[in-house]
Amino acid sequence: MLELKLFGHMELSGPGGRIDLANAKLSALLAYLALSGRRPLPREQLTNLLWGSHFEEQARQNFRQALSRLRKLLGSDLFATEDQFIQIEFRKIESDVARFESLLHDGSADALRAAVKLAEGELLEGIAVKEAVFTEWLATERNRIGKLVCDTLLKLGESELVEGSSGTALERAQAIIARDGYNESGHRLAMRAYVALVGELTRCGIIRNSATD
Repeated sequence: MLELKLFGHMELSGPGGRIDLANAKLSALLAYLALSGRRPLPREQLTNLLWGSHFEEQARQNFRQALSRLRKLLGSDLFATEDQFIQIEFRKIESDVARFESLLHDGSADALRAAVKLAEGELLEGIAVKEAVFTEWLATERNRIGKLVCDTLLKLGESELVEGSSGTALERAQAIIARDGYNESGHRLAMRAYVALVGELTRCGIIRNSATD
């Protein structure tokens, strides 16, 4: 089983240890296949994704070479091909994003905590492919994943605030704001958690209430 880390800097490892893809477009191609669900993808779509600015024949050749290199590195059985379609064999590779989404589907508090811990770092941080289609796709995917993370942090923070864990709830709110400074729900949670935390500290005598001085 191959392990693919997509949060933060992309890393790929197998039974023998870390695998160096050594090429941004090889990394981008594998990441795109892994993030595109379990549906077959047209070769033309993948070619346009990473070599759309090239002449058509050159783009096709570059794609064939990239796919061939991935097969040599990772095994030909990782990719299922049929006519003009390619699909990754998900029984042979597992990604942190797939685990993240599975934990969200579970929905329990423990699963949600594990999910946000797993999602530390920006999706595909440091991947630089100067192709407009890829750049647009990556921005969209980062936005999608980022929203899921923020929604999960908010759900946890709201629950922790109700349970009296205002300090933890404030940390959740700060994590939301760090990801999205315009997230109004995150700012509201931060204010409520801060007020609750000040109240707790005042009751404990850790800070003084100036109104009673």
